[in-house]
Amino acid sequence: MSTMTLKPSEADKAIEALVKVNFEIAKEGGDRRGLFMWGPPGVAKSATVKAVAKRLNLLVIDIRLTQMDPTDLRGIP
Repeated sequence: MSTMTLKPSEADKAIEALVKVNFEIAKEGGDRRGLFMWGPPGVAKSATVKAVAKRLNLLVIDIRLTQMDPTDLRGIP
């Protein structure tokens, strides 16, 4: 796993680039990579993801793991 620290102004562009690369990898039959965003509350993690998804016409599924039991995760890819 790699770690990147980004300024808020760079986050949207970096996430969009990673999503586009994942599309290309999937087209060629490769394994896509996940993206984990970490930070304190209020730094616009969710807003950034939603904005990028909207630009790329993608569905966002918001899963709050702190509100789930391990058995709730069955069937989530």
